[in-house]
Amino acid sequence: IAVSGCQTSNDELSPNEFTEQFVNDFFSFKYDENLNETESYSHLIEDLKPYFTEEGYNTFTKNNYGFLPIEASEKYKSDITVNDIQLKELFNDETEVGYNVDVELQLPSDVATVNLTLSICKEDNNWKVYAIQISTIDEF
Repeated sequence: IAVSGCQTSNDELSPNEFTEQFVNDFFSFKYDENLNETESYSHLIEDLKPYFTEEGYNTFTKNNYGFLPIEASEKYKSDITVNDIQLKELFNDETEVGYNVDVELQLPSDVATVNLTLSICKEDNNWKVYAIQISTIDEF
């Protein structure tokens, strides 16, 4: 019997729905003046861990990608929200899907765009991110 580390099952989600949900949860960040960046980072990566395979999570944390929305939130002392997500499918073989993703983020007086590539796979009947790379980020 396989046991999944996911808090909620995502096996009913399409690959696109899973990817959009992950991107929203990753980049949408509520500003909290009572938490420092390290505490915020610890909370964020723990909340995002169920989205990843072990390898994907290691890449995500090794590259400190979780600090991106936190640093923007700290700089503007404001929440960061996702305005728009554009997915371009790079490959799809039913158990693995790759995407180029453009994310438009709402800042207090501006918008910023982040481009990333990510690959997802089925693991224990759940979609998981196994590879992620952030390509370009507008200056926050």
